[in-house]
Amino acid sequence: LVLRSPFETNICRFNPDQPKFVAGGLMTGQVVVWNCEQHDENKNSSSDVRHQVEPNLISSIEHSHHRTLTDLHWLPADMQVDATGKIHRENLTNQFVTCSLDGRILFWDMRHRKRLVRPSKTGQGKIEETMWTPIYSVAIGTQHKSVKGDGLTNILLVMQSSVFIATTEEGQLVFGDWNGVGQHSSNSSKVSTDSKGGENEVVQETSVLERDEKSGKKQVIKSAYFDHVRPATTLQRSPFYDDIILSVGTQSFNIWKEGLVDPIFRSPNASCSIECSSWSTSRPGVIFVGKSDGEIDVWDLLSTSHKPRAVIQVGSSAVTAMQI
Repeated sequence: LVLRSPFETNICRFNPDQPKFVAGGLMTGQVVVWNCEQHDENKNSSSDVRHQVEPNLISSIEHSHHRTLTDLHWLPADMQVDATGKIHRENLTNQFVTCSLDGRILFWDMRHRKRLVRPSKTGQGKIEETMWTPIYSVAIGTQHKSVKGDGLTNILLVMQSSVFIATTEEGQLVFGDWNGVGQHSSNSSKVSTDSKGGENEVVQETSVLERDEKSGKKQVIKSAYFDHVRPATTLQRSPFYDDIILSVGTQSFNIWKEGLVDPIFRSPNASCSIECSSWSTSRPGVIFVGKSDGEIDVWDLLSTSHKPRAVIQVGSSAVTAMQI
């Protein structure tokens, strides 16, 4: 199969529940979805010609990202988002999330269409159009005092929560909540004990949604930390520990633990530019790092942490992507 696209495609991901659907992000900031079962048989009279698959859905350019799309992830069926940003459960995965250098996080639903009415070009009458638009949008901006710039390069979601982790164009690692920082503590409580050993008193804590002082918009960034000198190329959660995160820059990689302000491990600089990386799915301490010289460094942190355990030459050109 050949998936045809109107513009250069940066990233593609298969739907985990319905593998026939493939979502892609374009250089223009638009998103596309292909249905691999809907290929054109008529154009393939020769066995040497591959099946051509045209996009099943293409997002409206004015309602898409305004800069290059950088990351895309399908949401699991038990974590679907509605038009207000709230999470609910469904039977199948129909939604995915994207981020871009424009500093926005957009949620897309394959079933969602929006009917718009606009004046005709001749000025006489109106035209009805059905467009594919995001169902929910979050703008990062520069609300938090520690955030430098607003472009996003990678995003990770925390399952069953509106909390997210992202990397920025300026090399920072940010933690946020798309429903607003402080919202989820409104129903929390704590137990206090007096110094004389008296009865415990339950104190109900109330908090309001934090707002940006200038714009009045809800604050979605909780914290931001220095990660790399240049934008991160990979942001990946450990398959064994949910609170351990791998962040990979162009010269080194860092391992973060959620809740800490500094990485728990910083690797030495690589011999050349790092293009991609991935956790091992069978050993918790093993990390594979693809480089621009065609080598893959295999790090085993339980064995040695100052250099790779092995170096594999896989080709003469750069290793730009890998999936373990």
